[in-house]
Amino acid sequence: MVVAERVPQGLATGVDLRFDGPEEPIPIASNEVLTQEIVANLVDNAIRYNREGGAVIVRVMADESIGRLEVEDEGPGIPAADRARVFERFYRIPRRGGPEGSGLGLAIVRALADRLGADVRLHDGKNGTGLLAVVHFRGAIAKAGPRADTEPIGTIKPAG
Repeated sequence: MVVAERVPQGLATGVDLRFDGPEEPIPIASNEVLTQEIVANLVDNAIRYNREGGAVIVRVMADESIGRLEVEDEGPGIPAADRARVFERFYRIPRRGGPEGSGLGLAIVRALADRLGADVRLHDGKNGTGLLAVVHFRGAIAKAGPRADTEPIGTIKPAG
């Protein structure tokens, strides 16, 4: 649902927003609101820092113990030397003509991921351009019911 809510933003900026994942939601032992905020921040950044006519692909997948979220864009990417710093509050990579922002989006993503016991990492896009943000929700695939030691069950939902 979070991805679908960002479609107008993508259309307004000339960015194609795509979803690649199962049709059914993937249940994860996590806080749904915090998980949605992670997705929203990553997708918002991918759209805002993309090139005109570029694409954002949101991928969701899981195995027996790990839920995985990927958000990939075709923008300028983040140099490897700056990848740790972009998770600091208010840090922005100096760029001419870049979009306005506060430098809080990725700091929020990291703080929420830490709170959920998830891991977030940044890589070059799969085609060597853009940015690929990957979030691993470790040990998070929900079985028959919620574990007693986790927050309420959330889901990574397909667009729609």
